[in-house]
Amino acid sequence: MKRSEHRISFTKTALDTLEAKPARYFVYDAKVPGLAVQITPAGTKTFYLYRWLDGKPERIRLGRYPEISPELARKQVSSLNGDIAQGINPVAAKQVRVQQRAERQRLALSTVLEAYLTAKRNLKPSTRQNYRDAIRLYLLDWQDLPLVDITQAQVVERHAALIDGHGGARANLAMRVLSALFNFAAGEYLNPDGTSQIILNPVKRLGQLGSWVRVERRQTLVKVAQMPAWWSGVQTLEPTGRDYLMLLVLTGLRREEAAGLRWEHINLNERTLTVKATKNHAMFDFSGDQSLELEV
Repeated sequence: MKRSEHRISFTKTALDTLEAKPARYFVYDAKVPGLAVQITPAGTKTFYLYRWLDGKPERIRLGRYPEISPELARKQVSSLNGDIAQGINPVAAKQVRVQQRAERQRLALSTVLEAYLTAKRNLKPSTRQNYRDAIRLYLLDWQDLPLVDITQAQVVERHAALIDGHGGARANLAMRVLSALFNFAAGEYLNPDGTSQIILNPVKRLGQLGSWVRVERRQTLVKVAQMPAWWSGVQTLEPTGRDYLMLLVLTGLRREEAAGLRWEHINLNERTLTVKATKNHAMFDFSGDQSLELEV
């Protein structure tokens, strides 16, 4: 790295008079050894500290002029020289900080969510959306937070707040999604020695405290004696809604399974339908003989 011998006393007036040239060049401060300003062909002026570190020359960027004044640049040089005198290499220290920031970003809740959804290829689109909604609706202010910074106390407090604001079912859902992401990250993000970067799943604290909300299953049923009236009422609906409800009753399909059916899943000649998107991911063929007579 070849140094320029051009030196001036850095003042606002002196720096303002430095003009751009076809190639970038450096001018050095006459007062503080190693303090330099780079002038680019575009006229941008940037302060640097020129020092030999670990046997090689380095230029350490301080900041642009005029955002940084000559006086502030000199103070930064004094501070860096103090670190160097104590054996601290500021270039290496900066590289460590950059790596740490990148690692924290890699462990951010939103980043882990996308990594999880990418890895879990068999998840249904609706399930993927449910995961994203859980973070967006209930943990949005945590999306940039690294998992290692999410504490048990924060989880307990947020779960309680969600119960008050959205009910137990939603609170449980948000925390189950969060727990799934922690479990995934524990096996995905490893240290160089093979140990996990995720030591603790803070959501487990909810179980230790007995904080999970018991959500009762829906018990609203159509009794046998009510079926004729229900059936007559369904016949008055518009065709799509009518056929959808009749299909559910006659086949026992889940709502999502029935709603996902397409014409290519139905064989009118053989009187069968094929359900591909089942809850257990197994394809299921249903014959008209298994239910009431189907009208074509």
